[in-house]
Amino acid sequence: MNDWCQEFLRHPTETSPSVSYNDSTRTLVLGGQSYPSNALEFFGPIFQSVREFFAAGQNELNLEIKLIYFNSASNKFLHELLGLLVEFKNQGRQIKVTWHHDPQDLEMREEIVDFSEDFPSLEIRIDASPMRG
Repeated sequence: MNDWCQEFLRHPTETSPSVSYNDSTRTLVLGGQSYPSNALEFFGPIFQSVREFFAAGQNELNLEIKLIYFNSASNKFLHELLGLLVEFKNQGRQIKVTWHHDPQDLEMREEIVDFSEDFPSLEIRIDASPMRG
């Protein structure tokens, strides 16, 4: 496993989401709750890993977001992450974003729609089916 791939991996804590990566599907998954005490410390290595991922010659990344809650600091860093993915998409990389949410969580859906409107070029797919793992 590449060093940059190791940086993708995070076990969930009470306040931070899990982060996993599947090399065969080129899928990065963020799942759980996100309100780390230091969002920069949590998200910074992920941004660096995404940069290293593409610098290593990768051309495709699928991002799956399965957050059940995120605070305003995480919101800011999710915006930055999606902005970074737009940069790579504009360079010709294949980027797919799927944002999952509980079908009954209408507040989360509104948040996702806002992100979708902020990043139209990513064509964020919204999946309201019950979330698993």
